[in-house]
Amino acid sequence: MFRLSNRLPSALGGLRHASSAAGEGQRTALYDFHGQKGGKIVNFGGYALPVQYSDQSIIASH
Repeated sequence: MFRLSNRLPSALGGLRHASSAAGEGQRTALYDFHGQKGGKIVNFGGYALPVQYSDQSIIASH
C-alpha cells in the first residue's frame, strides 16, 4: 500500500512557504515595474513577487 505520509517529508524537503507580507523577499529585476503598475507584492519562496494589481482581481492578475 502506498503511504503518502511516509513519502511527504522527503518530497517536500526543500519546499518554502508563501507569506502574505512582502517581508524580506529578494527583489527581482522587475520589482520596480510591478510596483509602478500597482502590484501587491508578497514574499513567495524567498522572492518579492506581485500577486495582484490594484485595477484587477487576483484571478485576472494571474
